[in-house]
Amino acid sequence: LLAFNAGIFITDHVHFQYNGFLLALLILSAHMINNGQHLFAALLFSVLLNMKHLFLALGPAYFVYLLRYHCIEPASRCWNPSHSALGFVARFCVLGL
Repeated sequence: LLAFNAGIFITDHVHFQYNGFLLALLILSAHMINNGQHLFAALLFSVLLNMKHLFLALGPAYFVYLLRYHCIEPASRCWNPSHSALGFVARFCVLGL
């Protein structure tokens, strides 16, 4: 009887399509990071988190990556103390973290 219930079939089908769409957003965000478009990747990940909070477990990995490659000087790959704290805070705020 449950196999012929159209409501259950549609609900289940829509649920898995939604999860597939969210997985595509995650993959697109990872692709943007791979291409060096860190801010667009952060935007996509933020949209992903707003749509389903299950992906919050990936938040620390995105945070550490974006902190390292966007807030810390990309040329030296290490923190240069001669940079002003204001510049660091400004870059940090641009990410919306």
